[in-house]
Amino acid sequence: MKNSLLLFVSLFCFSSVNGQLWLPFQDLHTVVNPCNPTQTITVPDHWMVYQTVNDQWDGDVDTTRCFPFSQASEGANCDLSSLDSERPLFIRAKFDSMVLEPNTVYNFFLAIDNSQLLQYPIDYGTNCSNSVCTGFLAGVEIPDESGTGKILRWYQMNEGPNNDFGHFSYCFLSEKFGGTLKYLIAKITFTAELPANAILYFETGGVMEHDASFWEIPNPTIVPDIYFNGSSYDAGISELYNSNGWIYHFLFLYPDTGYPSPQHIGYHEVQISPNKPQPQEINLIAGQNEVLMFQPFTQLRGGMVEGDTLRHQVNLVSNGMSMCLEQVVELVFNDGTSFIYNYGDIHFGNYNACFMFRKGGRLKIGDGATFNYGNYGLGILAMFPDSKLEFGENATLIIDGRMMLMGYPEAPEKELHIELKPGQKLVFSERSRLMRGHWTTVPVHLNVHMLGGELDDANLPPDDRALIRRIYPEVKGRLKDNLTVSPNPNPGTFEVQITVNEPVQAGFQLLTPDGKAVGTPIRKTLDKGLNSIPLTWSVPPGVYLLRVNTGRDIATKKILVQ
Repeated sequence: MKNSLLLFVSLFCFSSVNGQLWLPFQDLHTVVNPCNPTQTITVPDHWMVYQTVNDQWDGDVDTTRCFPFSQASEGANCDLSSLDSERPLFIRAKFDSMVLEPNTVYNFFLAIDNSQLLQYPIDYGTNCSNSVCTGFLAGVEIPDESGTGKILRWYQMNEGPNNDFGHFSYCFLSEKFGGTLKYLIAKITFTAELPANAILYFETGGVMEHDASFWEIPNPTIVPDIYFNGSSYDAGISELYNSNGWIYHFLFLYPDTGYPSPQHIGYHEVQISPNKPQPQEINLIAGQNEVLMFQPFTQLRGGMVEGDTLRHQVNLVSNGMSMCLEQVVELVFNDGTSFIYNYGDIHFGNYNACFMFRKGGRLKIGDGATFNYGNYGLGILAMFPDSKLEFGENATLIIDGRMMLMGYPEAPEKELHIELKPGQKLVFSERSRLMRGHWTTVPVHLNVHMLGGELDDANLPPDDRALIRRIYPEVKGRLKDNLTVSPNPNPGTFEVQITVNEPVQAGFQLLTPDGKAVGTPIRKTLDKGLNSIPLTWSVPPGVYLLRVNTGRDIATKKILVQ
């Protein structure tokens, strides 16, 4: 067997299988070569590999391109010698329509030799039709809102470059009315010419239905009083609901009777028992080996406070969980709901998969955490002016998708403000974008209060960088008035916080009380705003003076080394 692994290694969909549409590539048959009627070629029974003249999956097939197969090991090799590398390659499953059960997890997969995928110049971006350069297109027929007709809903699911297993694999949570899978197309876009002898080794593919280790979270979710720690309710989801298997899959299903849409949001409530007359903080914790999936237009919110119109505050806490956003899912946090990221994998497999933080919503990156938000340009972080983006100590947020700034036409003066303190970082990757929401008509900005943290926006296009306003603390008086040392006393290792109104070189020197220099002088470049400078001198215990010289001003601070 070649270096090709199947669905079963996928974390998101590791479970027993209830039903499946299994389409192997081993079943080959001979047909007349459409490019040369005097020849025959071998093709798989259940798949069609082709290119089109207009680069759309349903366009006219380019009959000058032929992709014959040959038997190989447990699968088949596809000859790509006639490939036009400037056009996408389509692999379409040929099957009768497949009925999807309601509220059920499915997996679309296609097993390809990963050693080839890693070598070939594949485009994993989003600047192609359907926002998919490489990935799946799935057409599912569902009832329309009137209930009298049908509509075809397309799900675009992008593949990223971190394909270690040699297969495209995507989880799919069917909606409450199920549906019918009509089309399943894989798409590969190349960025350069392939070798003359290029092939792709295919093993199998199709659709799998899962049910054994998935747990539908009841609505409301009840958190008993035993989880109260004196200040908040801290409940692990797997502690509340035990599922089968060593990986736990929790499904948040659309809870209402209406038609799921932006106008008909279904709220999944989290309540405490017994209820209390004052708002409580509830931390709903998802840990390692736990996978969360939300149906479209399904949101979390706190239950009502006893005898009042207020709601409890709910924090969805990622302590190692995985969240699968392969469909168009917009998870909204508002009115006291928060998403707290400590660690875990929030996988954005769709260009428009979105976390949105409205009034009262909060995104917090925990102490020491690094949150890679997005996936190779996929995923949206939408922030309204009255939401919060908070950083814990030494926390980092890396935007690898699109950050959208939302505004209020009725209150254009409202804008998003965040703080970056020492050790905190906001980084925009080379694939990221910062933009205003398409429907935002007010000139909102990202206002970053530079309090000693780091903002890296060098990868953003100039127009995107123009949406950022750096706000520096006011420098008052002389240098000595903007200089602090902590801790003090200290063992010879301490941190200097110094605020300057422009970039400058500064020299740091330790002196004895009579002015004699001890240790090696240190020079640092100070950025505009608040700077945190760690310093260390190996000196005997005693009283010393720290002298800071910027060339324009000199300040001293008394230091006690213990």
